Amino acid sequence: MATTSASIQSLTTAQVAALPTDDIVDLTALQFSQFSTAQVAALTTTQVGAIEVGDLGSLKVSSASGTQIAALTTDQISGLSASQVSTVPTASVDDFTTAVVAALSTSQVQALATAQFAALTATQLGALTSEEQISKLSGSQLSAVAVSKLTAFGTDDLQAIAASGAAGFTTAQIKGLTEAQLAALTTASVAALSTSQIVAIEVADIDNLGTDQIEALTTAQVRALTTAQLAALNTAQVVAFETRDLAALLTSQIGAVETSDLLGLSAAQVASFSATQVSALSTQQVQSLGTNQVEGLTTAQITALATSQIVL
Repeated sequence: MATTSASIQSLTTAQVAALPTDDIVDLTALQFSQFSTAQVAALTTTQVGAIEVGDLGSLKVSSASGTQIAALTTDQISGLSASQVSTVPTASVDDFTTAVVAALSTSQVQALATAQFAALTATQLGALTSEEQISKLSGSQLSAVAVSKLTAFGTDDLQAIAASGAAGFTTAQIKGLTEAQLAALTTASVAALSTSQIVAIEVADIDNLGTDQIEALTTAQVRALTTAQLAALNTAQVVAFETRDLAALLTSQIGAVETSDLLGLSAAQVASFSATQVSALSTQQVQSLGTNQVEGLTTAQITALATSQIVL
């Protein structure tokens, strides 16, 4: 068996493919580093499977074929550095077995380029089951996932996604998340969403957000809610708004709040409305206010009420 750099480099691809597995096992990391990309591509799947874990770190995987990638074992994947994983051809990424995907370290997961992550199949994405793996996904990686593949992420996965990762979702992806997936987002993730992402939440899904998620909304996010979204909120959600958020509602939004939801607000919450907001209330909304709410109205709010708003 040739052992010098010159002799290894002189091997033809046919000779490489003909090397017995015993010879492959005997090769060192230094010797594998001498392999050209063409020689690496010539290795058979049997030969790939015979490479010692400690020797894989020097292999030029950038030329590996899909069948070679598929031949890697879970033990072998641990022998690849994060930088090596980042060089796996995009066309070969979907050949990783689910067992290998599940065995990827957090640094290897983070090393996957956007194009590589986009190439993973829904089945492979579903194999990323550890909280450590999911929590390290970047916004750019998540934004590359096709909407049709989002079903691969369970509610536990959505809960494990970091706020920076959730901020990477496209508006199309936000629309594509199920009610259960949206409800699984942490309060930190919800607070990290852009106003465009908030607006993208389907009207039919928004009433599934938890009150803790509603409380986590920023003032800017609340002001971005469409009138249809506000009208779709249930009473518990409306009551969960912070007084500062209620005070920030646009006059067009005020009119969209259901009378039954308005009735659920505390006197302090109603008192947080500005005079301009109060003047935007419909007659029906004003009439729906409870005794405690009316008694809590400030002088400025009462003065802002038009005669047409007051029903005797």
